[in-house]
Amino acid sequence: MYKLKKDNYNELSGICGLVMQNIKDLEEGSKMDLFDPRISNEEHHLYSSVLKSYNSLGNQLLSNWETLKFDDIDAFFTKLSTYIKYLDLFIKEPTIEKQWRLTSFYSSLDELNRKI
Repeated sequence: MYKLKKDNYNELSGICGLVMQNIKDLEEGSKMDLFDPRISNEEHHLYSSVLKSYNSLGNQLLSNWETLKFDDIDAFFTKLSTYIKYLDLFIKEPTIEKQWRLTSFYSSLDELNRKI
């Protein structure tokens, strides 16, 4: 049973790593500045859609293994849900306050990912 739990944890932590890599690729690797006013709404929605897909996958996997509690990974996906919510709010109405919150949530996600 321990090996199974460890394998499940490794799979979920891999998804967390992929989420962070996608955020970095979209924001840094592609030179896409999430807060650049020239970024189209379609690009923002595509970005949000990618994150929602990862979040959905992670939450489905967590619920499938609900007997195995992974508090740190659960916290990661909870924080990701909040990040996505603020991203959608930012897309609708970009403000400095929302930009600051997104940056703060990103930092929290990155910190959680490093711990995982």
